[in-house]
Amino acid sequence: MGAISRSLGRSEQSYYRWRKEYGGLKVSQAKRLRDREKENQRLRKAVSDLTYAALRSVHQDNHVRRNSNLSAWNTLMGQVTMWARTT
Repeated sequence: MGAISRSLGRSEQSYYRWRKEYGGLKVSQAKRLRDREKENQRLRKAVSDLTYAALRSVHQDNHVRRNSNLSAWNTLMGQVTMWARTT
């Protein structure tokens, strides 16, 4: 298996990892899994960006003082709750 993997430009460990993850799946199932993983990655990035923007907004609006991280967290959680109710 090592020679075949190397001839394809992959390590033998990559082959075994791939086989463990995708070995029992049909091609269509593997494609669907890959698409869902990409969508999950996109959504995680969107949540991260929105969280960063919310924290930045809270900081810029002077709702937070330097030593008041708990206040920032409570303000942010209030905004997140408000966003969740509107969507």
